[in-house]
Amino acid sequence: MSEAFVYLWYDSENKMFYLGKHKGTPEDRYTHSSTILESFTKDNIPKGTKRRILAFGTNKEMCELEHKLLKDRKSRCWDRYYNKSLGDPRYVDTSGKNNSRYKHGLTIGEKIVEYRKQYRKDNKEKLAEYDKQYRKQYRKVNKEKLVEYDKQYRKDNKEKIVERAKKYYDNNKEKRQQYNEDNKEKIAEYKKQYYKDNKEKIAKYRKDNKEKIAEHKKQYYKDNKEKIAEYRNQYYKDNKEKLAEYDKQYYKDNKEKLAEYKKQYYKDNKEKQRYQETC
Repeated sequence: MSEAFVYLWYDSENKMFYLGKHKGTPEDRYTHSSTILESFTKDNIPKGTKRRILAFGTNKEMCELEHKLLKDRKSRCWDRYYNKSLGDPRYVDTSGKNNSRYKHGLTIGEKIVEYRKQYRKDNKEKLAEYDKQYRKQYRKVNKEKLVEYDKQYRKDNKEKIVERAKKYYDNNKEKRQQYNEDNKEKIAEYKKQYYKDNKEKIAKYRKDNKEKIAEHKKQYYKDNKEKIAEYRNQYYKDNKEKLAEYDKQYYKDNKEKLAEYKKQYYKDNKEKQRYQETC
């Protein structure tokens, strides 16, 4: 009884095969069930693609033959086949090495967690490089989308971001200090460029947040008196000539302004001066 047949498609353009079984006749409209080989019908078979009928028989016989032929191909030339499985699991054993998802001694799906864990362990550098390239490509393609997402995220999570940053800074003080020390020139150049590129944005922020900035400075000076004093002493010590030159140039460029300031100061402090003279 011929209720089914085993067929073989050949894709001459890619030099690939697909072997399968179908319950029906070669004259019906069925072509193949592959998810990899290009989908087509009897009316639009791709150029260079041909089918050959290998055998006829009962459905069970054809299932068993399909499995036998696919198993043979897998042991010899599997890379030339579009097939991924070894046939209908109702009639053939698909456990262990016969499973199309069998890799490195494990059947994915049965031991997926163990497999992934071992794979990541054995391929750290490869996965890191892949992830790096993927992120780079994704950012390139989705620039505007990511900018908009980042903007919205920051808007919706201000407190969360501040808290997270604060926690990170508190837990990594030494690490941050070491980084700042090792990258002084790089950080200075970055700040310089940032201020240059964002003048209007910075000016607007300072204008809109005067009280907040003043309060922050006040609190910072209060909490860091010794640190600021130490920094100033060290700065003056390291930049004596530079500061002297700056003062000289400032007085030269602002003679009239300074004279006006002195005049106004004496005018506003007459009573104070008289009090000091009488003491």
